[in-house]
Amino acid sequence: MDKQFHKFYLITLGVLLALSSYPIIMGVKIIILQLQNGSIGPEDYARYVIPYTAICISILISAALLPIILRFRRFSNLIATVLGLGLFVGIELPMESITVRSPFVVQSAVDLQLFSCVGTSAAVQAFQKPYSDAYKIHYFLVSFVIITLVISIVYGHAKLILSGNRANKIPLRMRFTVTAILLLLCIFANVTGFFRDTTQYLSPLSAFLTGTFFIVLGAASGIYAGSYLIDKNKILSLISPAITAMLICSIMYYGEFRLLDGKLYRFGNTFLFEPMPNVAVSPVDIIIILFSGIITALIVNAARRKHSSMLISMHQNHTFD
Repeated sequence: MDKQFHKFYLITLGVLLALSSYPIIMGVKIIILQLQNGSIGPEDYARYVIPYTAICISILISAALLPIILRFRRFSNLIATVLGLGLFVGIELPMESITVRSPFVVQSAVDLQLFSCVGTSAAVQAFQKPYSDAYKIHYFLVSFVIITLVISIVYGHAKLILSGNRANKIPLRMRFTVTAILLLLCIFANVTGFFRDTTQYLSPLSAFLTGTFFIVLGAASGIYAGSYLIDKNKILSLISPAITAMLICSIMYYGEFRLLDGKLYRFGNTFLFEPMPNVAVSPVDIIIILFSGIITALIVNAARRKHSSMLISMHQNHTFD
């Protein structure tokens, strides 16, 4: 078992290092330039170094400490997650203060990153106003969710190897699948910006991708919660993840609301997409939030059934043995 664990540990670190190499290398590059020159040029800033350099480093360090933190047994996942989130904040905040200097303007790295989020004319107007830390809610939320999910997968798989308890396979697969989907969407968003243009409304493709991202982010959080409640009573194990998904999706909307200075991206120009009276959200925004909860409950319920079948099969095999 120790040999299998050591193999898993080394492979995990190798995979995480390979996947993290670009944001870490580019992040280290701009830190060195900042220390040497007191600032960097716009051409030196690699898009989405903020927040992904801090995300990758925090996950790598938490994974590297796996053999040590596992000694805390049932608290190991919690300790690793708190450590990862703390490292992220400790690395991210100084990186945001890196000075980006051009012939026409001097701004921080986080300002430059936030300007890359501009998609509609309303967003353009929002970014003409003084910077507020509230603008960072949306990408801090995404960062926290990614770090929490990846660390839970690494530590969950390590415990599975050491314990040999196959009953944990279903919850682990749930987390792995939804994390992979979320990361693919994040990478796609980084490369394409979800095809947003500075127009009044998002294009149908951009609206679909943006809505999908909100749903997946909420569902990922809900499924993460559901994976730890899979053995509890049905109401608790379905309602709690669904509420978690809708809450995280709603917070993402709030982050966008603050990012765009009291507005939201509009997905179209019919009544379904227009803000309701006295609020910024539209009917379709409510549908997206509710759908994140519904799809979470359906996935967790299917996983519960499969988990129960596995437990019954394991019990029968043990009885026959």
